[in-house]
Amino acid sequence: MIKMINKIASYYLNNLKRKVSLETVIEKLEIIVFVLKSGVAWKDLELLNLKYCESNYMKFYYKLVKLNIIDEMLKKINKNSNVCFIDTTNIRNKHEKKESIGFCPQDKKHKGNKVSLTVSENRKVLNCCVDKGSCHDTKMFYRTIENVKCKKIIGDKGYTSKEIKETVKEKGIELIYPYKRNSKLENNKEENELLKKRHIVENVICNVKKFKRIDTRYERNIDYFINFVKLACLLI
Repeated sequence: MIKMINKIASYYLNNLKRKVSLETVIEKLEIIVFVLKSGVAWKDLELLNLKYCESNYMKFYYKLVKLNIIDEMLKKINKNSNVCFIDTTNIRNKHEKKESIGFCPQDKKHKGNKVSLTVSENRKVLNCCVDKGSCHDTKMFYRTIENVKCKKIIGDKGYTSKEIKETVKEKGIELIYPYKRNSKLENNKEENELLKKRHIVENVICNVKKFKRIDTRYERNIDYFINFVKLACLLI
């Protein structure tokens, strides 16, 4: 985590025209990570007797989002992997009527978002995307595997689609998912062994949702929430 914070700080300074000390940037990034992990409100940071006021850290994070620093860092990750795993998770929204939210199928009483992740065999997040809670997994599929180079993608029954399977097959990618009980097709032994490893992406999702700022969406602006998700993916 410390190495990634240093990398983000260095990349930020390289894209900055005026000179700022590396220590100052790292100190602000550490507080932003603290906010991400603890879920503490920006206004409550003043209780910690920090070097700067809470608005400095909040404005610094907004600047990172505006300059696409976190997004560019995620794009720099090596996205080559023989086998990838894909899955989604629902996120509750603290506010009722905010940007880009929808009712979750599993929890129709609460509105929220859906986060989709593509994870490699070594538990590295290759890509992610965020949409409304009512959005189907297949609609987020292409955005989640964007720029990801792999031979096989393992998903659950939510990705059952002949159209998607044939489309990615033309690109040299094999989509594997468990067939439904009423289907005449069956998974072979190799596919079953790969499907047993789906715990990899599920564990990564659990680690991402350990960050309180992601487990529940507090941000009114969807861009700030998406960048928090991407920052969590970089840190784990």
